[in-house]
Amino acid sequence: MIALILTMVRARRVQAVTVLLLCVFATAAAVAAPVAVRAVERGIVSTEVSAATSAQRSLTLNTVETQSSGQTNLEENATPRCHRRGQPPDVNQ
Repeated sequence: MIALILTMVRARRVQAVTVLLLCVFATAAAVAAPVAVRAVERGIVSTEVSAATSAQRSLTLNTVETQSSGQTNLEENATPRCHRRGQPPDVNQ
């Protein structure tokens, strides 16, 4: 069976090389596309971060004091107000 395939490839060398090269280019494009997209994304993020002001790059956390004890209880008060990206916050809490 292998001898038959090799005989067919020898008889059509130009076509076999053409198919081989097309396969190599298709594989290279399939591998290079995600790498190129990642490089472009990193470049965009780097540009945006370097152009941002310090206020745009900072994160501020405020604590909430409970009325019963007067102690700061950030975990109990802030956790219910957090929400996942793409979902609106629950305004009833």
